[in-house]
Amino acid sequence: MVAYPTRPMTEKEHDMFNFLIPVERNVGLFESLARIGGGILLISMAAFYGDSKGDWIGWIGFIPLFTGIVGFCPFYKAIGMNTCSTDTAKK
Repeated sequence: MVAYPTRPMTEKEHDMFNFLIPVERNVGLFESLARIGGGILLISMAAFYGDSKGDWIGWIGFIPLFTGIVGFCPFYKAIGMNTCSTDTAKK
Protein backbone atom coordinates (compact mmCIF):
# COMPACT_ATOMS: atom_id res chain seq x y z
CA MET A 1 0.00 0.00 0.00
CA VAL A 2 1.20 3.48 -0.76
CA ALA A 3 2.17 5.53 2.29
CA TYR A 4 1.07 9.14 2.23
CA PRO A 5 3.17 11.60 4.23
CA THR A 6 1.49 14.10 6.53
CA ARG A 7 4.25 16.61 5.81
CA PRO A 8 6.02 17.60 2.59
CA MET A 9 8.55 15.02 1.44
CA THR A 10 12.25 15.68 1.65
CA GLU A 11 14.25 15.36 -1.57
CA LYS A 12 15.54 11.94 -0.51
CA GLU A 13 12.04 10.66 0.28
CA HIS A 14 10.76 12.08 -3.00
CA ASP A 15 13.45 10.23 -4.98
CA MET A 16 12.74 6.98 -3.13
CA PHE A 17 8.98 7.32 -3.73
CA ASN A 18 9.49 7.94 -7.45
CA PHE A 19 11.78 4.91 -7.64
CA LEU A 20 9.01 2.70 -6.25
CA ILE A 21 6.23 4.25 -8.34
CA PRO A 22 7.79 6.07 -11.33
CA VAL A 23 4.67 8.00 -12.40
CA GLU A 24 3.44 11.49 -11.73
CA ARG A 25 0.75 11.27 -9.06
CA ASN A 26 -2.52 12.96 -9.93
CA VAL A 27 -4.93 11.41 -7.38
CA GLY A 28 -5.21 13.02 -3.95
CA LEU A 29 -5.29 11.26 -0.58
CA PHE A 30 -9.06 11.41 0.05
CA GLU A 31 -9.88 10.36 -3.50
CA SER A 32 -7.29 7.58 -3.34
CA LEU A 33 -8.88 6.19 -0.17
CA ALA A 34 -12.33 6.44 -1.76
CA ARG A 35 -11.09 4.59 -4.87
CA ILE A 36 -9.54 1.82 -2.75
CA GLY A 37 -12.74 1.46 -0.73
CA GLY A 38 -14.92 1.49 -3.83
CA GLY A 39 -12.73 -1.06 -5.58
CA ILE A 40 -12.82 -3.40 -2.60
CA LEU A 41 -16.60 -2.95 -2.40
CA LEU A 42 -17.10 -3.84 -6.08
CA ILE A 43 -14.82 -6.87 -5.84
CA SER A 44 -16.62 -8.02 -2.67
CA MET A 45 -20.04 -7.57 -4.27
CA ALA A 46 -19.00 -9.72 -7.22
CA ALA A 47 -17.53 -12.38 -4.92
CA PHE A 48 -20.52 -12.65 -2.61
CA TYR A 49 -23.53 -11.67 -4.70
CA GLY A 50 -22.47 -12.07 -8.30
CA ASP A 51 -23.29 -14.92 -10.59
CA SER A 52 -21.52 -15.66 -13.85
CA LYS A 53 -23.19 -12.63 -15.44
CA GLY A 54 -22.16 -10.31 -12.58
CA ASP A 55 -18.50 -11.25 -12.43
CA TRP A 56 -17.58 -8.29 -14.60
CA ILE A 57 -18.38 -6.01 -11.64
CA GLY A 58 -15.45 -7.53 -9.77
CA TRP A 59 -13.10 -7.01 -12.69
CA ILE A 60 -14.19 -3.38 -12.96
CA GLY A 61 -13.43 -3.02 -9.23
CA PHE A 62 -9.74 -3.62 -9.90
CA ILE A 63 -9.52 -0.34 -11.86
CA PRO A 64 -10.30 2.02 -8.95
CA LEU A 65 -8.39 -0.25 -6.56
CA PHE A 66 -5.24 -0.07 -8.70
CA THR A 67 -5.49 3.66 -9.42
CA GLY A 68 -6.08 4.33 -5.72
CA ILE A 69 -3.04 2.33 -4.64
CA VAL A 70 -0.73 3.77 -7.29
CA GLY A 71 -2.09 7.33 -7.07
CA PHE A 72 -2.22 7.78 -10.84
CA CYS A 73 -5.27 7.90 -13.12
CA PRO A 74 -4.64 7.80 -16.89
CA PHE A 75 -8.01 9.45 -17.58
CA TYR A 76 -7.07 12.38 -15.34
CA LYS A 77 -3.78 12.65 -17.23
CA ALA A 78 -5.65 12.75 -20.56
CA ILE A 79 -7.95 15.60 -19.48
CA GLY A 80 -5.25 17.43 -17.49
CA MET A 81 -6.91 17.02 -14.09
CA ASN A 82 -4.94 16.73 -10.85
CA THR A 83 -6.45 16.28 -7.37
CA CYS A 84 -3.10 15.62 -5.69
CA SER A 85 -1.50 18.33 -3.59
CA THR A 86 1.68 19.83 -4.98
CA ASP A 87 3.65 18.56 -1.97
CA THR A 88 3.24 14.90 -2.94
CA ALA A 89 3.12 15.23 -6.72
CA LYS A 90 6.25 14.63 -8.77
CA LYS A 91 7.85 17.93 -9.72
